[in-house]
Amino acid sequence: MCHVGIDVGTNTTAPKILIERLGFSLNEAAFATSLYFIFRTIGCLTGSFFLRVMSNRLFFVISVAMMALAMLGLSIGTSEAVLYAAIALVGYGNSNIFSLVFSQAILSARSHQNAIY
Repeated sequence: MCHVGIDVGTNTTAPKILIERLGFSLNEAAFATSLYFIFRTIGCLTGSFFLRVMSNRLFFVISVAMMALAMLGLSIGTSEAVLYAAIALVGYGNSNIFSLVFSQAILSARSHQNAIY
């Protein structure tokens, strides 16, 4: 639920933050959603490489740290560069969280991995 909340929340509030803090028009602020999805896509593509070279737990911690740093940037950032970097970080950090949690759940209950409830 947290993953989906971050996803939907970033899509809806990132443009609002740019409008409120930087005085962007709606058209200028709409790029924030595209930036989020660009970095989310990059994160999905590069996540498969990183998961081959590091443990799931370490990659999860790094992803959560990226999102925490992004939330700090979105909370207190006042410049265009900081806000765009925060949006990119939350996109990249959130890109693999669901798959990491889901795979951990499957591994913890192997007898139910093909079950539908």
